[in-house]
Formats: sequence, C-alpha cells, structure tokens
Amino acid sequence: MCRAPEWHQDDKFSIEQEWPKDAKFPDIVIDQKYPSLSQIKAWIPASCFEKSTAKSMYYFVRDASCILGTQAAILALCRSAAFAALPLLVQYAALWPLQFASGSPLGRGSGFFMWCMFVVGHDCGHTTFSPSSAVNEIMGEVSHSVLLCTPFAPWRRSHHRHHSYHNHIKEDYSHMWFTESQQHKIMRIPHLAFHYAIRVATPLVNWFLYLYVGQPDGGHFLPLYGRLWKDASLGDFLRGYASSAVSAASMCLWYQVYGDCVVRAYCLPWMWYGWWLFTVTFFQHHFDEMLLFRDGAWSYVRGAFETIDRTYGFGIDDFHHNITDGHVMRRSFPPMPHCHRTEWAIRMREGLEREGFTNLYKHRSTPSFALDIHTFLHRNWFWVKDGNVVSKVRKAE
Repeated sequence: MCRAPEWHQDDKFSIEQEWPKDAKFPDIVIDQKYPSLSQIKAWIPASCFEKSTAKSMYYFVRDASCILGTQAAILALCRSAAFAALPLLVQYAALWPLQFASGSPLGRGSGFFMWCMFVVGHDCGHTTFSPSSAVNEIMGEVSHSVLLCTPFAPWRRSHHRHHSYHNHIKEDYSHMWFTESQQHKIMRIPHLAFHYAIRVATPLVNWFLYLYVGQPDGGHFLPLYGRLWKDASLGDFLRGYASSAVSAASMCLWYQVYGDCVVRAYCLPWMWYGWWLFTVTFFQHHFDEMLLFRDGAWSYVRGAFETIDRTYGFGIDDFHHNITDGHVMRRSFPPMPHCHRTEWAIRMREGLEREGFTNLYKHRSTPSFALDIHTFLHRNWFWVKDGNVVSKVRKAE
C-alpha cells in the first residue's frame, strides 16, 4: 500500500473523527417505525427497475455534445483574431472576471454540462447505465476518467462506501462533519483551520482537494492511499491505478487539444463542474434539522431518510437527471436508472403517505441555491450541533 504524506498521517483526528471526552450525545427515542426496504420496493412498479442502454447512451451523447460544443465555442473565442489582437494583460483581465468571478454563459454552461456527464457516469458506477457490466465499466471510464479527468474506479469505491453508511458520523464518506464541541480541536489543525477561513470558497476548491489531494477520505488519483484503501486487494489497487492512468492520459489529451487555451476552455469549466458537484451533494446531506448517527444507533433506512430532496427550478432538475429532486429514493435503492428517478420519487411519496410515514420525507424548494450554498457554508461550514448526533435509539424500528 502506498504511504500517505506525513501531514496526512499525523492528522488522524480529521480522518477518523475521534470525539472529545466531554462531548454529550443525546438518547433519542424513535416514536414511529420506518418502512422496511421490502415495503418501499413494493411501492415501485417493476418497470422502474428496467435498465436501457439506448436511453443511457442518448443522455451520454447529449451531455457530451453540450460539453464539447461549449468548450469549442470558448476555444474559438480565445483564438479569434480580434481577441488575439488585444494586449495579453487585457485578454486575461477580460476573461478571468467573466469565467471565474461571474461565470460566463459559456464557462459556467460547460461546467454544468460536465456535471451532468458526471451523473451519467454515476449511473455506470451503480451499474444502472446498462444491463451489461462491460458497458457500465467502459462508459464509466469514458464519462468520468476521459471527459472529466475523474478516476472512475477510485470514485466508485468511495461512493459505494458513502452509500453503505450514509449519515453515519464516522463511517460515511465524501463530506466531513464536526460537532460544535470539537471546535477547539479543529482550529488547532492547520489545514482545517485554513479551510474554515476560506469556507465561502469551498464549492470552488473542494472537489479538487477531494480527488487530487485525498482529503478527507484518501487518494483518488496518484497515489492511492488512506482509509479508502485500507482493506483493498491487489486487484482493487490495480483497477484504481488503471483509472488513474486513463485520467492522467486524458489530462495530456486535453492539453494537446486546447494548447495555451486549456485553462480557459477546460480548467475553468472543470472548476464550475466541481462547484455543481459539491453544491448538489452538500445540499443533499446538509440542512439544519439533519440527524447523524453513531454506532448502535445507525441503520441503513434511518440514514436514508435523513437526506433531503431539493427542487432548484429553471429546468435544472430535469437537465441534470433529477439528481436533486429524486435523491431520497436513490438512497433507499441505489440500483435505480436515472431515467425512472422521477416516477420512483412519486411512488415513494405516495407509499409513505398511504402507510403513515409522511413526516419522514424531506423536501425543500431551493431556487436560490447558487447563493444559499455560500451563505450556508459561511454560517455553518461542516459544524453540526451535538444534539443532532444520535448515540442511542431506545425503541427498535
């Protein structure tokens, strides 16, 4: 196994989520039962489980065309004679505010379409892109490792862990959680204190840090290390490094294609893709009344119903494959093709209402999500109230 950087090894606290002795966790009595997975599945028509390679390929081609089209437009602008005639400093002064500060329609649009492509690859990771395992593997590599320089197999490994332990305070992957009683310790860890200081900018940098730096779960690119790989087999490592090699080759490819315009045509849209990914996934799992669970209190169903569906509006939810307003259902049954996600969500809500579980389902209209993500992080960062961490459940489901 590859050796982690020294600063990462020393920071056991941030990775393993140790708890101070004076932390107080409430005993919470569950007054109602949760539906079982078999109950939820019975509410869903069998047709919703059907996988269609043709439909998935349509969405792949649609999103790939949008990515390449918008990036080609940015490239054409950057290489136009009129633009080239401008002094170099003027070029950068004109492009950076448009693409970085406000996000030009082309720059942000391309990043959004890259995010939509990520969702297509996400289905490959759940084996719902196609009934064929070979097609799922190949298209996962193309959609993630090639088009997005996001190593498919390492991401799939951490994402599987995330789904297996959603809202478990220690075992969940992807987003950090720290209780307010931990604050005095967190602020003594230099890189976390710095992260807190720049928390408003978190959506712009966190996906890069997660993939390429390995915070907080371990390496997803080069090298592969950390808790993500602690029980990995040789085959797991080889598969992970194969995806990393494809991503490294893709970085070289995009540099060859875009040349001196690679930052403006690819890197800045990639940053916006990271912004979308962080914003959507963070808001799926973070809201003020959210509960987290410790060992002995957590269960798969409890964790699933402590996530939330959100409606962004403006046609966004449908275009990025309803991953915002069809998320809670996906928590219960990950092997669900995204093309059926809307019907799944409707059937689940009907079943919950019919069986008296209505209050379990959480939904929030979030049309101002682009501003809300930054204000929420400024106010809360990754803090969670100690009273929102359940250490014991007295009543069985």
